[in-house]
Amino acid sequence: MLYISVHENKAVGYVQGMNELISILYYTFSQGCTAEFEIYAESDTYYCFNNLIEELRDHYSSKMESPEWGMHSTIKQIQNIIARADEEYWGFLESNKATLHLYALRWIMLLLSQDLAFDQVLRLWDSILGDSERFLFFKYLIAQYVLEAKKDVIGKEFYMFIKKIQSIPATLDSVSYTHLT
Repeated sequence: MLYISVHENKAVGYVQGMNELISILYYTFSQGCTAEFEIYAESDTYYCFNNLIEELRDHYSSKMESPEWGMHSTIKQIQNIIARADEEYWGFLESNKATLHLYALRWIMLLLSQDLAFDQVLRLWDSILGDSERFLFFKYLIAQYVLEAKKDVIGKEFYMFIKKIQSIPATLDSVSYTHLT
C-alpha cells in the first residue's frame, strides 16, 4: 500500500515514519470486522492514508523548507499558541534556542503515533479525524505538552530541559488544558 501510494503521489514521495501512519489505519480497519468487510481493510486503509497525506502534504513535501508553508507554518502556529498562553516561558525557550524544531517535528509528522500508548493514539486520531478543524485541536495539544513541561524545564541545563520536553506523557488523560483557556 505504501509503495503504491508513494509512486502515485510523487510530490510527497516517501518520508520516514509514513509506515507508522498507515499501520494505525490498517489496524483500525482490520480489527473487529466480519469476513464480509475484512476484504476491504487494505483498500479502505489505502484510501484513508492517501486522504490523510493529502491533508498533511505540505508537512512532507519540499515546501516544508519554506517559512510560509507546511511544517514551518505549523510550528509557527504552535509557537504563537505557547507565546499567547505564557509569554515568559516562551521567552525562556526562545532565549535558549529551544525551538519546536528540536523536539516537536516527530510529534507533528507522526501525529504522536510513537509517543502515546496505542489506545491513546487511536483516541487522539479519532478526535482529530472526526473534527472539521482537524489539526487545530492537535496544535493546541502539542502546545499544551510544551506548556506542561514548564515546571520541570525552567532553570535546567539545555540538554536536560529538551529531554524533559521530549518525554511527553503516554496518556491523554494526564494533560491539563488550563493553560489554554
